[in-house]
Amino acid sequence: MCLHRIDYFSRFNSKKVFISVCFIFVLCGLWRVIDIKNIFIQHMEIKQESFMIYQKLENEYKDYLVIIPLCAHSPVGALACCNYFFSDGGLYSKSLQKIYGEKYFYNGFEGKFHTWTKELLIEDIISKGYDKKIVLIGPAMGEYGAIYIIEGITIDAGKFHPFTFSPCER
Repeated sequence: MCLHRIDYFSRFNSKKVFISVCFIFVLCGLWRVIDIKNIFIQHMEIKQESFMIYQKLENEYKDYLVIIPLCAHSPVGALACCNYFFSDGGLYSKSLQKIYGEKYFYNGFEGKFHTWTKELLIEDIISKGYDKKIVLIGPAMGEYGAIYIIEGITIDAGKFHPFTFSPCER
């Protein structure tokens, strides 16, 4: 039996390996730049869509009660989300209410409605006279928002029942 020592590194060309590794890093970097560009474009589209929704709310639904989901794509929704989840349970609620007025929010994580300062039931909102003029913005955590109009609400055995719950036209 004849054993020969094989020197694997005798043919190793460090210059070629370095150039190959650099080429792979450049390709990965370019791929990542394209991903970042696509994410940026998508976020700009979401921002424009959200702006159009809130413009439509201000122009066409002034006399409706607007219920904003927590963490919605809006400044008020974002403030409510941060105030509710990140500031010791609403530390800035009274200040935000003074600045933005009475706003209604829906916490989809817990299935509860509330204002800046208190939690309430949907029946409380209906009893204030908004039974035929309620607008929801949704989806709360989705990419794009939409305006939903609740019409013909009745309260039966302590639960509300919307007759129709339809998205409005864009």
